[in-house]
Amino acid sequence: MGSAVNSIFNTCCGNKSAKPSNSDKQQAVNYLNRSVEDISEKTENYYRMLKGLNLTAAVVTGTVVLVAVTVGSIAIGLFAPEAIIAIPFVSMAIAGVAISFIKQRLAKAINAEHIAETCKKIRSIEKKIPTNTPQLVKKLNDLGITPSDIKDSRVKDNISKLRPLIAHYEYWHNLAKDFEKQSQKLRDEQAEHLRKFPSEIEEVNKMRISSIASGESALICKTKAAFYLGLLKNPRFSKEMNETILFNETVDSSDISQDIHILGKRALAEHFGDLRERNILKINQSGNKSTVLTHDQLKSISERNLSAMIFA
Repeated sequence: MGSAVNSIFNTCCGNKSAKPSNSDKQQAVNYLNRSVEDISEKTENYYRMLKGLNLTAAVVTGTVVLVAVTVGSIAIGLFAPEAIIAIPFVSMAIAGVAISFIKQRLAKAINAEHIAETCKKIRSIEKKIPTNTPQLVKKLNDLGITPSDIKDSRVKDNISKLRPLIAHYEYWHNLAKDFEKQSQKLRDEQAEHLRKFPSEIEEVNKMRISSIASGESALICKTKAAFYLGLLKNPRFSKEMNETILFNETVDSSDISQDIHILGKRALAEHFGDLRERNILKINQSGNKSTVLTHDQLKSISERNLSAMIFA
């Protein structure tokens, strides 16, 4: 689940779309318009099509390689039996290349499915957001925003245009809370498992890494929610999300060995007083300024304060 968040963070709903629109030729970013396009049925269907294409490519590749190896082996056995000893080595080489390609395609298919589902979920949230002005003003007030805070006169006169941005914010805000709960649940479970089965340290360590991964996914979602919260005041913000908020290496539980490497690097740096590995987030602000936050700072800061920091 954590790895899905990381991939979506870099490819959907805030960064440049993999499917360029005509408006991209005229302007780098228009979050007010993109927030609508990102969750449209057209975008969802595009990513589902990508999923299908990548799955098809994986299946076709596997089938072609299987047939080629089988037919080639038979042909060598019939017409060049002296070379039959090379069949296993050639087959392994071909299979290795094919497996690598298939894995890449399957990863792309999974990522496309995650993006399509995210589009669908945010669109569902948007449909539930009120359309009348008084209720929208109240909703914005609950988020600490008044119409006078909005830096766009055209949006002030028609704040219903903010509904897609509000939906994006609510999605990432709620997902952050879900990951926080999951992280705590896994933390409690590993303690209980260790108490009952003290010798199963490997299983306990997997649960601990999953807990850390969920916690760091919560921080990623919290940061994205803060970004969208700021966009409600700055709907025509013109800088890419992945140029504004930059994450250091995070644990995502998709590769245990890589997670152990990251955690080991942090522990080693901490042991020798190198505090840089504590940093998880860099915010590039206006005027060539930047701010760096540690894990603890990002965890403790409120969404509103983080949003104000991003758009300072």
